[in-house]
Amino acid sequence: MLLLSADLELLIYLEALRRFTLKDFKSGVYTYSWDKSRWNRLLKEGWIRVWRNRNHTTQKYNVYKVSFKASQMISRMYRLLLSEE
Repeated sequence: MLLLSADLELLIYLEALRRFTLKDFKSGVYTYSWDKSRWNRLLKEGWIRVWRNRNHTTQKYNVYKVSFKASQMISRMYRLLLSEE
């Protein structure tokens, strides 16, 4: 469960989006360093979770959200940086 600094930056970017698709993830990955297995690793380790599954009639894509543990880690990091904790 190793989280790289590029992963952390990407999670902060995705948290700002609130809800995102795989296409949003790919556009964020191009901004940061490329890691081919990043999506699967973040999903498997629970940093990203499915918010809404696609249905085959109206929704083309699954919609994802940063998981609770990722948002808590980001919030704690900000509190540490602001010397609130």
